[in-house]
Amino acid sequence: MYTTIDHSEEKRKISQITLIETINNWIAKERKNYFGICGMLLIIGTGLASIPVAIATSLQMFILAGVSVVLAMAGNVMVISQQSLKTVVWTFIISMTVNILLMIYLIGINFLSM
Repeated sequence: MYTTIDHSEEKRKISQITLIETINNWIAKERKNYFGICGMLLIIGTGLASIPVAIATSLQMFILAGVSVVLAMAGNVMVISQQSLKTVVWTFIISMTVNILLMIYLIGINFLSM
């Protein structure tokens, strides 16, 4: 007499929520607040972009000032043309990431040049 042992294996789906999925889920959940979120991103994006522009202008690095202005205005164009909330939010995130990196770089150059 032979005995067989049956092992049932459960396949578990390991959910790894990435930052991109988290942001996209938040965007999908907050679609009804389109105008409020767009207004907030417009104000924050323009305000934060003015800092690297001011520093770059004082250091006479007008190309970096131009890059910062173009990125800020890209977000403004997305809001004014009423693109989808996903497009507006991701444009804002990319713009602010680059502007913050430019700001850190320009502050470092400013302290080194003193």
